Amino acid sequence: MTRRTHKGKAVLLVLLCAFLSCSASAQSQPDQYLSSLSGSLRFPKKRLPIAVYIDETEKDTGYLPQYKELLMSCFMQWQAALKDKVPELSFVFVDASKKEQAAILCTWTKKRETMTSDKEDGRANLVIDEEGIKSVTLTLLTLAPPGTKELSPNYLSRVALHEIGHALGLSGHSPDAADIMFGSITVSDRPVALSSRDIATLSLLYSGLDKDKAPVVVNPETMAQTAGGRALMLSNESNLAMKAGRFDEALKKMEEAYKLDPTNALIARNLGGIYANFASISMMARNPVLSESYFKKAIATLEKDAANKPVLSQVQRAYGSLLMMTGRASEAEAMLKKSSSK
Repeated sequence: MTRRTHKGKAVLLVLLCAFLSCSASAQSQPDQYLSSLSGSLRFPKKRLPIAVYIDETEKDTGYLPQYKELLMSCFMQWQAALKDKVPELSFVFVDASKKEQAAILCTWTKKRETMTSDKEDGRANLVIDEEGIKSVTLTLLTLAPPGTKELSPNYLSRVALHEIGHALGLSGHSPDAADIMFGSITVSDRPVALSSRDIATLSLLYSGLDKDKAPVVVNPETMAQTAGGRALMLSNESNLAMKAGRFDEALKKMEEAYKLDPTNALIARNLGGIYANFASISMMARNPVLSESYFKKAIATLEKDAANKPVLSQVQRAYGSLLMMTGRASEAEAMLKKSSSK
């Protein structure tokens, strides 16, 4: 039996997760490890149960029909483990006709180069909004781990259980080797199961669902080691700079945050808002060329995520006013029409 350590990135908002090396020993640990994580997110109560779609495309993915049942059983292990503590947290598996309604989209790949490192076997990409987790794309590698001849069901189950934990909001890893969410994996063909600490940690994360606010867990040192964590820190620094009137600094930090995590709707919304503010200031300073450039940046940033539609509509209306002021009535009319479209 060999120990295999995977090195990669586990980010708070867009989790590109495999199994990170962990230096902590598995000595006596508390009965949950929420405080050891780099951050915590969860699906809000209004989005439960969670709709799951499992892609069955076999061409160029390495997918085999038996993988679907295996993955479904892994989701059900988490559900069964939490049914007494968090009965609201459950899964509904949907077919292709309802794929667009799925909150978790499960896909497969045999291209190791698409992982965040050549040793990753899975990743969970999270998209969030102000209410919590909005959607997740969970991708599992269908290749056998190095040094083995085939991908065993037990090994794939271990990877799937780990990635589902991330998809549900466990950002980071447990320091205890006995936990599914531990940061390294043993390549073996032994049956796997969730530990009591895995269950207790996710239960704690989803406690108090009626309040619809997850426990806030932020470990600055760990956050700074991930792209998503650095993006959040920069976003917060930008907000502080904006409140202090340091607008150029605020813009620079938010642009850096957006580069690190362009799929974060909240960061995109903040950046779009800053661009729009600069556009308005430029318009009042009678610099329509600069104002238009900022409006275009704001719109391009905001229109990438439907969650930002309300803010996008406001910016489009303001841009329409600028177009009208500069004598481009037809363009203004088209922009105002866009702002009112659903």
